[in-house]
Amino acid sequence: MLLLTSNLLFGQKNFSLAEAISLTLQNNLQVRHENLNALVEQESVRASILTELPHINASATLYSNYGRSLDPSTYNYINQQITTSTSNIYASFVLFEGLEKKNRIAERKLSLGLANAEIAKLKKDLTLRVIATYFTILTSQEQLKVASLHNGFDKLQLQREEKLLEVGKNIKNTLTSANAQFAKDNLTYTQIKSRMESSRLELSQLLEVPNDNYGLLPPGDKDLAEDTVYNKQDIMNRVMGNNPEIKAVSIRESIAKKEIELAKGELYPSVSLIGVLSTNYSSFPQYDADSQRYIPRDFFYQSHTNFYQYFGFNINVPIFNAFSFSSNVKRQKIKLQESVIDTKITKNNLSKTVDQAVSDINSAKEEYRAALNSLNATQEQFKMIEFRYKNGLENIIEYNRALSERNQAEIHEIEYKYNVQLREYLLKYFMAE
Repeated sequence: MLLLTSNLLFGQKNFSLAEAISLTLQNNLQVRHENLNALVEQESVRASILTELPHINASATLYSNYGRSLDPSTYNYINQQITTSTSNIYASFVLFEGLEKKNRIAERKLSLGLANAEIAKLKKDLTLRVIATYFTILTSQEQLKVASLHNGFDKLQLQREEKLLEVGKNIKNTLTSANAQFAKDNLTYTQIKSRMESSRLELSQLLEVPNDNYGLLPPGDKDLAEDTVYNKQDIMNRVMGNNPEIKAVSIRESIAKKEIELAKGELYPSVSLIGVLSTNYSSFPQYDADSQRYIPRDFFYQSHTNFYQYFGFNINVPIFNAFSFSSNVKRQKIKLQESVIDTKITKNNLSKTVDQAVSDINSAKEEYRAALNSLNATQEQFKMIEFRYKNGLENIIEYNRALSERNQAEIHEIEYKYNVQLREYLLKYFMAE
């Protein structure tokens, strides 16, 4: 009730693991930046598709000529000041250029897929950091509660020994031993607290929330000591189909293949269809055969009478370009070989990671079972020695030794318990469950 009231008063938010991951991915600036890069790639895909359309442009010129110049309306040279104008509409459509546009569209789509894979990889890395930090905090929080109880018990024991020494019912060695036990458990408490504060700071930076304004909800309890068989090949097959790093290197390999096709396309001729609509105007009077004299014509009259058009083909054949095109093809083939090797390296590394993850979860379960056995044994041992100590049958040194062993066993049981949960969550995340 006190914790709930405190959370309501100060607006503290308690996050589950899923909520912590979601908030991290939502607030992370790197993720936002990569999302914008993906939008740029998406626009690049659209632009590359639109290059399939013809190009149409218009132009107009207006000149004031002095001295001897060519009249564009009559193509005669005159030697006086005139004003001339030319207007054009130019259209071109590429019929063939070594399939460059088709390959460029495919390459831009692959680049968009790569950008999305990079976003997924970044989110994966952030998620793994959140999971690891989350369980470190939970471990430290529970250990801190236990360590605090140990400190309180040690302090009461120390006060008891001090009073016994004052009344002469104890010796100084007993007080020294009790003080040493208190100092030892206090060091453990301080170390755990320092580790928890460091992890809370790291998680708060990932969540983009104040360090003192959030709490964590532990995952559901289950039998962590139960034996579970993990099929490495099944895990590997699922990981290969979902891992963003595998997707990224596979896309890079596909892009390298498209770059080879683009480079080869430069060796082929290009063929374009072109068409032009044009007209011109001159301020110089035009000769009228009927009246046998020069008559000025206005702009709209000349634009209509001087209108002409033409259509044709433009062919560009690469003959010799200092071997730059063939050299580019060779470079792209080498880059493809590099991409193939990168893919194999990534798959090998991922296979090793899966092997290590399966080994870690199996080892973590064995360690947890051993920690449970150790805890049960040390608790029974402490109960027996405590009974003997209270009845004067055991000295303070043996009592503190048994107490220390029990305290350490409780701390280790918590550590191994959360370590099993951490390894299970990591393995599930790898399999995209």
